Amino acid sequence: MIISFVLSMTIFFSLIASIYFSTTARSKKTYKEQGMTVARMNISMGIMLVAISILQIAFFESSTIRYIVGAVFLLLGAFNLYGGIRNYRIYKHLPAETTK
Repeated sequence: MIISFVLSMTIFFSLIASIYFSTTARSKKTYKEQGMTVARMNISMGIMLVAISILQIAFFESSTIRYIVGAVFLLLGAFNLYGGIRNYRIYKHLPAETTK
């Protein structure tokens, strides 16, 4: 039960982080800042989807549909996590620029 609590808290905090980064990305002045904030949003969304998939697969009554949904969430989360990390590294090394 501790693991399910930790996963639930991970889902909650990554949901809050995704919402925060999504709303703050719109107010950034440069493309670099906006890209880094969107990358952070993708990372937090990826963590949330991976946690949801682990929770679905491991802690509920097993069924084929549940495994399929968990696998889809796991793939989407892994792609979001990978893309967010990759984009964050790319935007981090861009030179400073002027406003949009």
